[in-house]
Amino acid sequence: MPKDDPSLSHLLAQALSLFAPRPWTATSQAARRAGLDPLVSGVQSGAIVGRYNGIRHRGGLEARTALVPLSWWKNWTAADIRANQLQVDFDVLGPGFATGVEVEKAGLDAAITHARAERASRRVGRPPEHDWEGAQQYAEKDFADRGPFRTKALVVDSLEKYFRSVLREDLPSRDTIDRWLRNEPQRAWAEKLIFPG
Repeated sequence: MPKDDPSLSHLLAQALSLFAPRPWTATSQAARRAGLDPLVSGVQSGAIVGRYNGIRHRGGLEARTALVPLSWWKNWTAADIRANQLQVDFDVLGPGFATGVEVEKAGLDAAITHARAERASRRVGRPPEHDWEGAQQYAEKDFADRGPFRTKALVVDSLEKYFRSVLREDLPSRDTIDRWLRNEPQRAWAEKLIFPG
């Protein structure tokens, strides 16, 4: 079997996993939620913890659940991600697969938030400190659930509600949100959500 990664953070994550049950998600679903790049960089850096539920090699299939050592992620491919597996070269048994690979949802959610913030900071006209993309998605869900907004002020209310739900401080003011909505393409986006007439 490959040697476990010796990093202190990974050893600590392994120890904590014995005592605290955590929600997990299959890597194929994680890639759909977070995108391929944030997922791969997250697991390879140790920011997202992964586990496997079996080992498949020349000797057959072993059922067991354990955390994925950081060193195993280096050759992870898109095909592996879709199949929820990892190709591993076992010391004694040769090539094989860690199967049923999942990642911890908490680490995945943090990676998604970080990726959104980075994307938002690269867009012209968007302050880097606020997750405008997340706010837009929240308002679109509000629109889908409740129907068109009657006024632009109600769109601002929806965006403001999103920021209050995810931030404890440094909330954008209503004026900041209003100014952001005056810029293109945000103005055209908001007009699609407002009831015509």
